[in-house]
Amino acid sequence: MNKIKSIVQHILLKKKNTRRRQTGQARQHTRQSIMTICAVSLLTTAMLAGPVKSAATDNVSREYRQEPFRILYRIDGTGLPQDDINRNGVPDRVEDIMTQLKSARELFLALGFPDPLGSERFATVTEFVVNLVPRRKLGHNVIGRTHWRASSNEKSIYMEISADQDAKWSSTPVHEYFHHIQFSTMSYKRAWLLEGTARWAEDVVKNVARQPVDTLAADVQDPDFMRAVTSSSYSSALMLWRPLCAICGTARIPEHLVRKRRYVDGTPVFEGNSIQGAAAIRHVFDCLGRNGMEVKQDKNAEDTDIMDCVRSTVQWCLSKTK
Repeated sequence: MNKIKSIVQHILLKKKNTRRRQTGQARQHTRQSIMTICAVSLLTTAMLAGPVKSAATDNVSREYRQEPFRILYRIDGTGLPQDDINRNGVPDRVEDIMTQLKSARELFLALGFPDPLGSERFATVTEFVVNLVPRRKLGHNVIGRTHWRASSNEKSIYMEISADQDAKWSSTPVHEYFHHIQFSTMSYKRAWLLEGTARWAEDVVKNVARQPVDTLAADVQDPDFMRAVTSSSYSSALMLWRPLCAICGTARIPEHLVRKRRYVDGTPVFEGNSIQGAAAIRHVFDCLGRNGMEVKQDKNAEDTDIMDCVRSTVQWCLSKTK
């Protein structure tokens, strides 16, 4: 009897131990399953959210610097082509925009235009920041924009250029840079002055053929002609500024700029070797600058001031050619 009782107890103990092992295994399996599910969940979330980025390691935002310019661009979603024929890690379009800006800046300084950096308005500014952005951000038919005021820390002045611009064909970088020359020289904001002369500035990199207008001296005295000019914007370059420049002499572009300044593919930055009328534009800006840097509020008063300077510049140019 005792022997039978002992056998039964052994069998019951064995079953009990088996159940414990099975329970422990089940619990361990459950814990492993939960951990696996959590890991998969975290991995899925990370994949959906994309890579974690910081300002220092962002693999989308880029910066290209050549003093005093800093170009900010992105490599996705802006329309910026990624061609890099010299394989230096910078898109050719970005390099070409930088080349045009630096070349134009050097030329305008050689032609006697002021340096915006350190001017009265931008006394503490040390750099130009160029943002390459999708065209849709700039608005309908806009391919560039320049900011009148410096950054909040007074260290930078900004311009925005559509990322799809090809400097070999577009003179937008020159145009926008020239606005900073205007802003550093005077406080007039009339479009026929600012956009018209910035359109002329584009001619420094384009070989634009122009002929003097023999009637210009009479035209600037004609109220109807001047009303048409003052109600225009970019077209004032054709109506007034280019004709004015055509009667005011030609300046040579320094040979080293013509010879050495080239885009990534070897295309020259300057199509010609001279520019008409730089002295005329400088004369107008100097005239307006003498009226002070206080921002004008009355557009009619602005028009009158600008027209007076234009008329005096016409006479000054004609006197030089006699």
